[in-house]
Amino acid sequence: MLPDNLTLGRLCVPFDLISRTIMVACCNPFDAAGRAAVQQSLDYTVSWYLARPAAIERTLHDVYRLEVRG
Repeated sequence: MLPDNLTLGRLCVPFDLISRTIMVACCNPFDAAGRAAVQQSLDYTVSWYLARPAAIERTLHDVYRLEVRG
């Protein structure tokens, strides 16, 4: 639903869709350029939610099946 550069690069994860509103979790509410890029890439109204970076990273690891560094 969102391009990789927004999900992986800016840590934005869509997590629910209700009617014409999509809920997107982000970890940096001050990233105006990232929020604008998400809004432009979607044909939905975006409702923003703040999440911890670790929670978004865990979700992205599960979705993209990324290897854990260590």
